[in-house]
Amino acid sequence: MKSDVLRDEIKVSTRTITVLILFISLIFVWNKVAIGTSPMIKQGKLDLSDWDMQEDGMLTLNGDWAFYWNQFIEDIDTSMSDGYVHVPNVWNHYTIHEDNLPGFGYATYALHITGVEGELALKIPPCSTAYELYVDDNLVAQNGVISRSASGAVPNYEPKSVVFDASRSGFTIKMFVSNFTYARGGIWYSLSLGTKDQIEVLDRSITYKQSFIVGGIATIMMFCVCAYCLGIRRLSLIYFVLLSLFSVIRIMAYGDYLIMQIVRSFRLAVILEYSTLTLFPMIIALFLQSLMKSKRNYMAATTIIPSSIAFLLTILTPVFFFTKLVWIFEAWGLIITVSSLFFLTREKQKNNNLLAAGALAIIICGLIDILYQNCVITAMGELSPFGYYLMLVFWGIALVKYYTDMVAQSRLSLHKANQAELAFLQAQIKPHFLYNALDAIANVCEKDGKKGSDLIVDLAIYLRNKLQFSSLEKMVSLEQELDFVSKYFTIEQARFGSKIRMEMDVRVSRAIRLPALILQPLVENAVRHGISKNACGGTVWVSIYYLNQDVLVEVKDNGEGIEPDRLALLLSEARADSGVGIINIHERLVHMYGKGLDITSAPRHGTCVKFMIPEGGKHD
Repeated sequence: MKSDVLRDEIKVSTRTITVLILFISLIFVWNKVAIGTSPMIKQGKLDLSDWDMQEDGMLTLNGDWAFYWNQFIEDIDTSMSDGYVHVPNVWNHYTIHEDNLPGFGYATYALHITGVEGELALKIPPCSTAYELYVDDNLVAQNGVISRSASGAVPNYEPKSVVFDASRSGFTIKMFVSNFTYARGGIWYSLSLGTKDQIEVLDRSITYKQSFIVGGIATIMMFCVCAYCLGIRRLSLIYFVLLSLFSVIRIMAYGDYLIMQIVRSFRLAVILEYSTLTLFPMIIALFLQSLMKSKRNYMAATTIIPSSIAFLLTILTPVFFFTKLVWIFEAWGLIITVSSLFFLTREKQKNNNLLAAGALAIIICGLIDILYQNCVITAMGELSPFGYYLMLVFWGIALVKYYTDMVAQSRLSLHKANQAELAFLQAQIKPHFLYNALDAIANVCEKDGKKGSDLIVDLAIYLRNKLQFSSLEKMVSLEQELDFVSKYFTIEQARFGSKIRMEMDVRVSRAIRLPALILQPLVENAVRHGISKNACGGTVWVSIYYLNQDVLVEVKDNGEGIEPDRLALLLSEARADSGVGIINIHERLVHMYGKGLDITSAPRHGTCVKFMIPEGGKHD
């Protein structure tokens, strides 16, 4: 048996790894094909004579740019550069004069383009962490404040799009970049060159994509918040809301970096981005653990402490320090998600495929983004927003199915509880009632055989109705229920004679429907606990009449009445002596109509029990 389970786990793990490898391989192939079809930048120069912007489309300015370290060069002379470096990339990866460059510093990037003229546009992504971009000698874009020292530098992340005129003789793109804040510096994302219309389409597509994904996730998140507020108080819902919130924050740090437009603080924006990154593994582990049948407490325990330490480092240390740890944070997140996916494959329960699909989506997109951020692949943007969206969609569906199954199980339990209540209600036919009824019938038979025979038939009908009652939600006509009451009272009158009396005042159609076994137990309570205890007996009044559009049912007696302290607890489940099925009747009415019994009473002044049938009941 164990060998079969192990074999199944190996198969699932193998399939998962195969999917990951296949997907990543396709991305690499697509990246190579895309790069191979675009003109290449070599030694700081790009010739677009054979490239038609209108037909061939826009292109990314990836390749070897001229690079000047710790210099802002006004007059570009590529022969005087420190070398040619690949863009996009962080300059921490560059080696100039056999020295590895640090994260802090400033530099000039230069690219000379020929073979194209007319109105062009540039899409400039965030650069770490401030820049000025010139076309020839014209400043066309600026982000933050560049400086040769930390004291004058002002970091900022804000993508921009600019339009300029190009002459066929050529033009030079020159970027001054400085960084004294972040752990890494340089142009780390691709610049896009195209026509004005093409760049506008690109901008709109990024905005629409972010708006769609953020809107979709926000809708899912608000649905979960409403579900929690309406009574589904489950930890899994809280974890899912946190996952949604973190996803929104992280998505706003992609594309057009919308997060900067909200917080207006570079440090706060970076802290928010990295805080969600550090806490994400912990919330994922807690969420998945809350849905697993076998509670693997060590899954959460092994993530809470490392995630908390990483979170504290993020909010308490300088930006340049905790951004050095980005690879650790990302690797940690992938490890936790992959291990969670592994544990999911071992769980034999419903919805695991949905949970596994969501985990696989974020793993694949996360791996691609790590490769993209390290400039291993450059022909595509970041996919994490789609990964978060797919993850939450799959997990949201799994969550809905989980609670649907839970509700179904709850209904089954409620049905079983109702059956138990039904058995209790039927058990109210006390042995002494049968003994007294039969004893009374025997006495009647000695005096009047015909009347005794009729009483035996009434008792048989009474027992049949009581014992064959199979559903707490069964509806019967008022005619049937009144006949049941009459049969019961006839039997009791055989015992007590003229000591007890019943009067009926029915002013409604006897075809209306009401829950079965509601009226008779109320009359029985009035007899047993009310008038039969009086030495001189008493009367039970059954009144049924219309009140506006509803039907009011009233059972009243002039018996012993109920003490105030006992009356206050009469409908409490804590009362074991609350009468024949009185709690059961009250709860059934609440369940069906939203309102139960209304009981008024006073010692030695009788009791009155009322309930309402909304909208006049339904006729046969």
